[in-house]
Amino acid sequence: MNPAARTAGPFCSELRNACWYWETAANPAKDMGVSASGEKSLLLVEDNPGDVRLTLEAFRGANRDIHLHVVSDGAEAHAFLKRRGGHVCAPRPDLILLDLNMPKMDGHGLLRLIKEDETLKSIPTVVLTMSSAGEDIARSYELKANCFLTKPVEFELFETMVRTINEFWLTRASLPQQTLDRFGVPISEEHRVGQGDLWPPDR
Repeated sequence: MNPAARTAGPFCSELRNACWYWETAANPAKDMGVSASGEKSLLLVEDNPGDVRLTLEAFRGANRDIHLHVVSDGAEAHAFLKRRGGHVCAPRPDLILLDLNMPKMDGHGLLRLIKEDETLKSIPTVVLTMSSAGEDIARSYELKANCFLTKPVEFELFETMVRTINEFWLTRASLPQQTLDRFGVPISEEHRVGQGDLWPPDR
């Protein structure tokens, strides 16, 4: 399926919650928010529709097996990561791509929340932004961003950057292991150990 034409799927219908995600391929496993074996889940936090489209197109060329989720601001991203509101069935992403300039909560605000949260801080978080300002770079690393990348203007160069992200973070790098809770939703080992049954999700 062309990722530019996402299909949304409902999850956890038995709990009467509507969870809708951008998906890159038709796969029965995705109907429960679970990536099939070998697939990776990626959260894109980006408010610019044009940049979202370009990122989807670039990842289509780099890796068609990525299970891609898109949110448009830091507050919604935090709700996704904490499984709150309409995101109660959200899977834990293997990688976060984070823009800086967004409404409601900017990228640095979200980055702070992620890296101060014991259940989220191990998720690799890559700042992907148009900014090349020294203060943005310094602030991102102060907040423990795993990488800072400035988006190229030319699509060909951006596509090359996305391929590099995919090759390193989603192919070669060893990422935190995921296990499934009793609803079949991926959770990290650090989130599972010592907390017993994780349902209902943190509110």
